[in-house]
Amino acid sequence: MNKRKTKRLIAIVVIMLLLFAIFIFYYPLRSYIVMHFYSKHNEKTSVMQQKQFDVDIPGGTFTKTKDWYPFVNIFDASSRFSNYIKQDVTLTVLYNFGAFKGASSSLYDEASPYFGAFYGAYVVKNNEAPNKPYGFRGSSFVYDEIMKVASYDYQHIVIGDLGCVNPVFEVLSYDIIDDVSYAGFDGWTLINADIKTNAASHTYDSHKTAYIQYGKPMDNDKPDFFEIALKGRMYARYFPQYDATIVIYVMGTTDNLVDTCDRDFLSHIQITDK
Repeated sequence: MNKRKTKRLIAIVVIMLLLFAIFIFYYPLRSYIVMHFYSKHNEKTSVMQQKQFDVDIPGGTFTKTKDWYPFVNIFDASSRFSNYIKQDVTLTVLYNFGAFKGASSSLYDEASPYFGAFYGAYVVKNNEAPNKPYGFRGSSFVYDEIMKVASYDYQHIVIGDLGCVNPVFEVLSYDIIDDVSYAGFDGWTLINADIKTNAASHTYDSHKTAYIQYGKPMDNDKPDFFEIALKGRMYARYFPQYDATIVIYVMGTTDNLVDTCDRDFLSHIQITDK
């Protein structure tokens, strides 16, 4: 092998090792790459793909502030949630969380306004009885069914996958407003709630798959997954043209976070045919 080819090979190996090191040790980049392709994969089995419509939710780049993760992620929770409620449904979770600060999402950071915060949408289709919507009986809103989606998501998909053994999700109080206009449609049901649940904060002890998206947990001097109070807001509506229930949501530790996210992100959601 001549010197030119040897130098080229060495350069390629060095670049590959450098990219590998960045991928392994630079947590935000790894999260962006993996979650982009993982979300694309989950989108293929989503309710939106099945029924040919889009729920377009702005990501963190929608504003100039470094507030949220750059894009909204997609997760197919159908089999897990169906097993949980003993009913055949398709559940697509669209979600976003606090931006990275170093190796960690601000989801973990008690000093951040985005501590414990998420926003996005649940899209649910009842596969057992077409045109019998999940979360509604006729035009009547079924509170327990809608809250079951939110509680399952946070308890079992978020906190559970981070290692919390006995997660709590208790709605302390709530109010409901019917027939709200939102996202270009009339007929939404608005729910505001005060919630007691667990923080994502905990001490790292071993690798968990969830760290790929959220990064490593920050150093923590409190008990793992200590209980916190969250403010939650949801807009729920059944769309007969898609035979699907859409629930738009945000939750965080303060009313200001919920109001700001509602104004700057959720109110810009577009629900359209493909």
